[in-house]
Amino acid sequence: MNRAEKRRQDRLIVKQTKTYTFTQAQIDKIKEDATMAATKRAFAIMLAMPMMVLRDQFGFGKKRLSLFTDKVFDIYEAYEDERLSLVDMHETIELETGVVIKEVNE
Repeated sequence: MNRAEKRRQDRLIVKQTKTYTFTQAQIDKIKEDATMAATKRAFAIMLAMPMMVLRDQFGFGKKRLSLFTDKVFDIYEAYEDERLSLVDMHETIELETGVVIKEVNE
């Protein structure tokens, strides 16, 4: 490829690359939306796992699984409203059952 062909190709690449300008508010909204989507997906995954165990290992059916999810959402709502913290939940579980939930901090 000679120099003229290279310049033409470079100009095409520049023309194909789009540039957008966003306000800080738009950037913050994009970040907030992405964070919310990731949170919802993580919550759905973390709810499905215990439900599978309850179904497969303990024979829970539709009624008990529905009751379980309703109670989980009640607790999640209390967490979202800051009436309950993760530390509160961990401490309560440990105090009442002796089971320690270890957090992994990276």
